Amino acid sequence: MSAFSKRIADSYDSWYKSRLGEFVDEIERKVVMDLAKPQKNEKVLDLGCGTGIYSLLFLNMGLKVTGIDQSDFMLEKARKKTNKINFIKADAYNLPFPNESFDLVVSVTMFEFLDDPQKGAREAYRVLSPGGRLVICVIGAKSTWAKQYREKAKTEDESPYKAARFYTLEEVLNFIPEVSYSDYSIALHFGPDADLNNKELLLKKEMHGQRVKDDTGGFICVRWDKQGNKKSK
Repeated sequence: MSAFSKRIADSYDSWYKSRLGEFVDEIERKVVMDLAKPQKNEKVLDLGCGTGIYSLLFLNMGLKVTGIDQSDFMLEKARKKTNKINFIKADAYNLPFPNESFDLVVSVTMFEFLDDPQKGAREAYRVLSPGGRLVICVIGAKSTWAKQYREKAKTEDESPYKAARFYTLEEVLNFIPEVSYSDYSIALHFGPDADLNNKELLLKKEMHGQRVKDDTGGFICVRWDKQGNKKSK
């Protein structure tokens, strides 16, 4: 059952229009795209697509996009944005696709809500074509962002984070223990109380944190490459 209620789905996109939301989204988006390296005409699965934020980004880059989520409310929002993406309600543990269906699988802040992240990651890897990339991004467990979400979960009745678990870098790298990761990035080296009136200082701190890969960052992304020859189109 999805942790995202109708009220949360209705207000989800509004955070990304706030000053902090726009700033965070810009940083996260660059990290995701730098790792994912999406290419025009590739088939991409947006795993835990929510309201379709990343699905639309991939569509606008010329990819063939499928989005899945467990929340009817989030999918309803996504479908209202475009009819050019196949949005499906599906279980991340049992994806309704054959082996090797996608060139790229991307999941942004969904694995926090899985009881068995290894099972979910292996299933995502199963539908990946040889030469394809799997990118999983989560909220870093050591970050002030995770601390804030934990506190909200204690006080807000409808907080989706009541059902969430946050992960360290080491834990994410172990989502598919039998497959070596290819690369990773850590972003959001400032907290939710950041002073946006001094973006230059924030960006300087952010770039340093990303460069040294400080594991206290709030956004951890890991990529696994599937070995084998890439399928011809």
